[in-house]
Amino acid sequence: MHHLQAGEKPVLFFSVSGLRGTGRTTLYQKLKSTLPGAFPDIEFAFIGSPLGSLPLPLMWEQPEREKHATTRLFECWSRLNPFSIAKLRPNLKPGRIVISDGFGLDGLLYATAGCDCPKENAEAEDLHHQLVRSRIKTQDLPAPQYLLVQAAHQKVANWMLRSNPDLRESSSQLERERFIQHEERAIARYFQPENGQPRPFVLDATVYKMDALREQAERYIIDQFTQAAMAA
Repeated sequence: MHHLQAGEKPVLFFSVSGLRGTGRTTLYQKLKSTLPGAFPDIEFAFIGSPLGSLPLPLMWEQPEREKHATTRLFECWSRLNPFSIAKLRPNLKPGRIVISDGFGLDGLLYATAGCDCPKENAEAEDLHHQLVRSRIKTQDLPAPQYLLVQAAHQKVANWMLRSNPDLRESSSQLERERFIQHEERAIARYFQPENGQPRPFVLDATVYKMDALREQAERYIIDQFTQAAMAA
């Protein structure tokens, strides 16, 4: 983690993350369109998604299903690592707020999405945190402060069905519910103290509409930046 020198301007890194279907990418786009105009004295860098487009795990073809969880994890890191070098690191400049559409948590969620492989998933989770320690933290790259978007299970399930109509025939309601619960437990484990991840700022997409979520996220981002600047 970068340590500020006296009088140095802060640099903060946020990731809008969470289950797909909660509106996290929509929130990222809204922040991108409103934050620079609302706070013209602060420099922002919106660096996009490090993982690109990944298929919904419930729609995995057999070859993807057969992969070991650590194999999927390394494939996600093969995207995350060059992204960190080419887009994240060059934007970590004093006085700047950097925001991405997803980061390491989202890669781990994809890698461990096989609900029937607890041993593999535990191995992948342990490997991921080792990679974070060796590749991110020891190279003076900040772990992101996660803006974690959550939503009621039915909202997430409805999004999955709208986005993938074939899912109604290829999976049962019970399977979809089990998948959502599996992902939520993985997120909870991610932020356990022993993993050294900053506590996320949780945004409830069930209670609040998107514009309200955007306002909450904006306040949190600016408050964190202001506090860091005052502490410098």
